[in-house]
Amino acid sequence: MTLKLTLCFVVLTATCIAQRAFGQIEFQRAETGLFELTVPGVAEPSLAQLSPDALVIQDPSGNVTNYKRLTRYDTSDGTLLGYSSREARQVIRWPIDNNGRMQIGSLQRDKIVFVWSKMTITSSTSNQIETNAIDVPNPVSGLEPIDEILPPMIAVHLAAGNDSGRQFLTMQGSNRFGFASQAAGAESAWYITPVSNNVVRLQQWNRDNWMAIGIGNGMRRANNSFPVSLLPIQNGVEQLWRIQNRSTGGYCFESLMHPGFGLTCIPNLGLSLQPITYDPWQLWWPSTPTFVLPQPQFRTVQQQVISNGPLSPATVNIVNTHSDTLVVLVADRRNVSNMKKMRIAPGKSERMQIERESGATIVETFETMDGFGNWQQQQFNTAIPPNVLYDISVYEEFLQSIAIDRTGTSPNPIEDVNYQPRSIGFFLVPPGDELPEVAEIDAYQVAIDTQNPGGVRRFSQREMEQNSNAPVNDPLKDLLKQFQKQRGSF
Repeated sequence: MTLKLTLCFVVLTATCIAQRAFGQIEFQRAETGLFELTVPGVAEPSLAQLSPDALVIQDPSGNVTNYKRLTRYDTSDGTLLGYSSREARQVIRWPIDNNGRMQIGSLQRDKIVFVWSKMTITSSTSNQIETNAIDVPNPVSGLEPIDEILPPMIAVHLAAGNDSGRQFLTMQGSNRFGFASQAAGAESAWYITPVSNNVVRLQQWNRDNWMAIGIGNGMRRANNSFPVSLLPIQNGVEQLWRIQNRSTGGYCFESLMHPGFGLTCIPNLGLSLQPITYDPWQLWWPSTPTFVLPQPQFRTVQQQVISNGPLSPATVNIVNTHSDTLVVLVADRRNVSNMKKMRIAPGKSERMQIERESGATIVETFETMDGFGNWQQQQFNTAIPPNVLYDISVYEEFLQSIAIDRTGTSPNPIEDVNYQPRSIGFFLVPPGDELPEVAEIDAYQVAIDTQNPGGVRRFSQREMEQNSNAPVNDPLKDLLKQFQKQRGSF
C-alpha cells in the first residue's frame, strides 16, 4: 500500500555565502508554508511542520517523528536541506524551493545512502501539528554544533621503518623522543586520543602531566621539513593529526596544520614533519601493549564540530602534457576503495567534479586528574583548516615488448605490442578554496615534481591485498572502523 503524506514546513536554507574578508556567514531563507506529499491512489495524508531548527512529521495513524536540522546533510549546491532523526534512523532532504520531490536517506554499510522519494510536494492549507516543543541546539553563527560520539582513547606501540629493522617510538625523560628495537615499558605506550572524525592527538603521560606530539616552534627547514616536539597538550591545531591508512599496510599521521606533511621518523635522531611520500619511515605500524598500563587520568566530556559552511564543488580539468598516454587514479580519501581511473592520451584531458570543504571549529571539553586526585576541566576551541579530500596517482604507459613475425607468413610484421603502466608520482589535490571552482591540473608535470613514484596507489583491491603487510591484530584499524560508523550515524 502506498502512503500519502501532508507536510507543513518552515524552511531555512543551508546555502550560505562565506564572507572570508570579514569572517561572517550570510544565510538565505525560504518561504514558510504548509505542504502535502502526495502519492496517486492514497487518500490519507500525513502532516509535517518545519522550523529553522527542527522538523516534525505526523503519519496518518497519529505517530510523530522529530527531526533536527543538520546542515552536514545538505546537498553541495544548497538545493536540498537536511533534517535527521536518530529515533527513526532516517534523513530527509527537502527542496529549497518547496517544489518537486525530496530525498530520503537511510544507513547502509556504515554510511547514509539517499534515494529520491516517490512523493510529490504540493501546497496545503492543513492545520499545523500540535506537539511539544523539540529540544534542539541553538545555532552558532547560523550553523549548529554537531555532538560527536567518538571512540575511547586507546594505548598502542608505534614502530616505523623497514620490515627487517623497525624502530619503536619511546619517550625519554620528560620531553624527548627515543627509539628502541623492542617495546618494553610504559614509555613506549602512546595514547591515541580521538578529537574528531579520523583526527587524533598522540599523547603520553609523564609526571602528572599529559604531553602530546606536535609541530614545534621552529620555521620550515631548508630540506622542506618542520621540527616536531613533545609538549604539554594545548589548544591549537599543532598537536592534531589525521590518520591515513595505507592500503599496503601501515599508517601515516598527516598534520592538520600542514596538510600533505606527515610524521616522519629520523632513525636514531628524532621526529620531523616532511612531505608525505609513504617512505617506510613515514609509515607507522601499531601494536597493542602486552603488559598492563595504569588507567589513564584523562577523560573526554564533550566534543562538538561547528562547520564553516558548504563550498560548491570544483570543476577540474586533468591534462596530459606528456608524450605518452597516462593512467590517472583519483582517490577520495574518505573512501579509497572507490577510485576513479582515467586513461588520458597525449595532449588530451579529462574533466571531473571534485567536492570541497571549508573547515570547521572543534569544541573539545575534557578532564584530567591532578596529583591530589581531583578532576580538572579544560575546553579547547580549535579552528580546523579544510581537509584534503582527494589524491591523484599518475602512471605512464611505456612500451614493454613488441612481437615481430620473423617467418614472413603473417600479413602483419608486428603481431603484438605490449604496454605496461609505470608509476610517475603521487600528489594531493589542494583543499578548500585553495582549489578554485574551475581549475586545471597538469597531472604529468605535478607528478614528476613530487619525485615519489613509490607513493602511488595500486590499481585494484586484489593488488592492494597481495602487497599488504598489515598485521592481523591492528588496533588503529579497529579505531578507524569506529570512526566510519560515526560518519554514518544520524
